[in-house]
Amino acid sequence: MRMLKTCNDFLYNMKTPKYVVFMACVGYASSIILLNIIYLIMGINFSQDGGPTYINVLDEILFAIILSPIIETLVFQTFVFTVMKEMRWFKSKEFLIMLFSAVCFSGMHMIYNAYYAMSAFIIGLILAYSFSIYSKKGKKASVVVILIHSFINMISVIFSY
Repeated sequence: MRMLKTCNDFLYNMKTPKYVVFMACVGYASSIILLNIIYLIMGINFSQDGGPTYINVLDEILFAIILSPIIETLVFQTFVFTVMKEMRWFKSKEFLIMLFSAVCFSGMHMIYNAYYAMSAFIIGLILAYSFSIYSKKGKKASVVVILIHSFINMISVIFSY
C-alpha cells in the first residue's frame, strides 16, 4: 500500500507536460504488452488485432488523434465522473468511478473485438486515473486526458506504418 502511495505522490507532483508523455508511453506499452500476452495465450496472429481501419492517413489523424480523444474524454471521463460524483454512494468512492469509467471505455472498444477491449480497459484506467488526479489539482483534467489519449493514439498510428 505504501508503494502505491509513493507512486501516486510521484505522479501527482510531476509537471503536466512530462506527465502527459509519461502516461501516454505507459498506456501504449501496457496495452501492447497485454495484447501480446493475450494473443500468445489464445494463439492469435497479431496482424488480426481488429483495431479501427481508416480510408487514408488524413482520416486516421483526424479521427484517431483528434476527434476520438475529445469525444471519448467528454463521454467516458468528464460525463462519468461528473454524474457519478453527484451520486451520494459514489461521492467518496473514486476508485469505483475510475473502474466504471474504464469499463465503459473498454466496452465501447468492444466493437473491434474482445482482445482490443481488454487492452482498452488498461488505457481507460490510466485515463480515468489521470482525470481524477487533475480534477483534484483543480486543473483542466479533460485537456490533460485528451492529450494523453491523443499521444497514445499517435504512437499507435506511427507504429502501424
